Parts: sequence; C-alpha cells; structure tokens
Amino acid sequence: MSGTSAEGKLAALQSYFQQTSEKCHDLHCNLQKAKRECANLEDIKSDLQTKVVDQDKCILELKHELAKLQIAKQSLEIEKGELIKSLHIKEEQFAELRRQLGSKDKLIHQQKNQFDDAVKNLSLANKAKASLTTRLADQDRKIALLEQSRSQKIPMREELQVVHDALHSLRSGFRRNDPQHHTIDTLEQSFSLLMDRLHMADIQKISNSHHQDTKRLNFDSTGDPRRLPLTSYHGYALQKMDNTDIGTKVVYFTEKTVTPFMSSIPKRLGEIVLRDFKTMFDRPGNYRFHFKSVDPEYGMVKEEIMQDDDVLPGWDGKIIAWVEEDHG
Repeated sequence: MSGTSAEGKLAALQSYFQQTSEKCHDLHCNLQKAKRECANLEDIKSDLQTKVVDQDKCILELKHELAKLQIAKQSLEIEKGELIKSLHIKEEQFAELRRQLGSKDKLIHQQKNQFDDAVKNLSLANKAKASLTTRLADQDRKIALLEQSRSQKIPMREELQVVHDALHSLRSGFRRNDPQHHTIDTLEQSFSLLMDRLHMADIQKISNSHHQDTKRLNFDSTGDPRRLPLTSYHGYALQKMDNTDIGTKVVYFTEKTVTPFMSSIPKRLGEIVLRDFKTMFDRPGNYRFHFKSVDPEYGMVKEEIMQDDDVLPGWDGKIIAWVEEDHG
C-alpha cells in the first residue's frame, strides 16, 4: 500500500512537474514576447522622446518668432500712432495752407483793385501834371510881376520904418499913463493901414490883369482871393522869397482903447512866438497876453501865453490878441 502510494505521488509529481514546465515554457514565451514588446516600446519611446525634443525645439523657435512678431507688432503700432499724428498735423497744415491761399487770393484781388485805382489815379495825375505845368508857367510870370512890385514897395517900408521910429521916440517922451499914448497908437495904426492898403492896391492891379486865371485856381471858383489855394496866392511866392516883406498881420486890443491896433511880424504863422509879439508890442511895464484860439471841447477861447518860446495860435491867417496890464 505504501509502494502504490509512492508511485502515485511520483506520478502526480511528474504530472505536476510537467504542467509546471509547460507553464514555465509558456511563461518564458510570454517573457520573451514581453521583452520584445518592451524593446519595441523602448524604440517607440525613444522615437517619441526624439519627436518630443524636436517639437520642443520647434515650439521654442515658434515662441522666439512669436516674441519677435509681438515686438514688431508693437513697433508697427507705435509707428502707426506716429503716422496718425503726422497725418493730423499734415491735415492741419493743409487746412492752414488753404486758409492762407484764400487770404492770398483776397489780397491779390484787393491789390488788383488797388492797382487799377492806381492806374486811374496815375492817369488823373498825368492830366493834373499837364495842368499844373501850365499853371506853373503862369505863376512864374506872376512872380516876375511880384518881383517888380516888391522892388517898388521897399522904399515904402523904409518910410514906414522911419515913421515908426519917430513915433517910438515920441512915445518915450510921455509918462506911462499919459493919454497921448492912445493918439500915438492911432497914428501908428493909421500909417500901417495906409501902407498895407497901398500895397494891396498894387497887388490888386496885378490880380485884375490875371482875373480869369486866378478864378480857375479857386477852390470854389468864387473869385474871392481869400479862398485861393496858398500856392496860387499872388503873395505866396514873395512871402516865400522874403518873409520880411509881407509877414503875418497882428491885431491886438488893449484895456485903454476900444479900437484894435494892427501891425505885422515878418514871420510865417506857426513860427511866431511870444517873444516876437513882445518885441513888436514894445511897451514899458508888465502885461498879460491872451490870443484867440480854438479848443476841441469849448470851441473859440482866449488862450493865455506866458512862455516867451511858446508858438502863438493863429486865426484866419492872422493873430488876434488881447493885452492886459499885470497889476500883481
């Protein structure tokens, strides 16, 4: 019984060993197969790792390129902004140039109108020049006649000066408050008026001989010699050549007389100062001097002049004055 059981156990062990060998063989086959699969997986892994490295390199390169593109994009954005600003500036400059062009067109139009007016004025000036040339020839002829009249008036002025000196000498022989001063003033005024009338009579003779030419030179063609232009007045040329021959008329009032006195100062109106008037007045004592003038606010006034170098105001081509004794 024990022998039979041992053989059974051996057979069982052999059967188990055989089964185990088969299993080992199967396991060995499976191991080989697994090794082959692992080798294949390792190859695949190596390939995949290589591809991953390549892809990482590509991704890195793409990142670099992306960074460059972003920088380039930012640069383009900045450049775009600058171009937009430059475009706005150019548009403003263009608008300003258009405005300037419009202004230039207006200016050119105005200058063209001014040029046309200047051409018209030049044409009128040429006509006036021809007329003035004719008038100048006539004035030269009048000046020659006035020269003759002046040469005739010199002896009269010498005689008047002699009378004036004699009256001045006579005046110095009276007291300051003597009423005979009024008589001497009247004589002096009468002599001055007489000589002026004689001179005006001579001038009137010359003026009558050229009455028609003088009338064409009037501002209003009235024939009144007082309305003549200054340059066409027959005494202007003589006054311009010799101020001491005609001068400016002076009419002055005093407290002692109602009738005004008249004299002349051998200077043009506008050049006469208070010192000239005092020299002409030539009276002893202290006086205050008022002159007829025009104020922009109050109209006609009596202006007091105190400084010797102050220019005396004129009225209608002459000087009108009031002389008062200064009792202060």
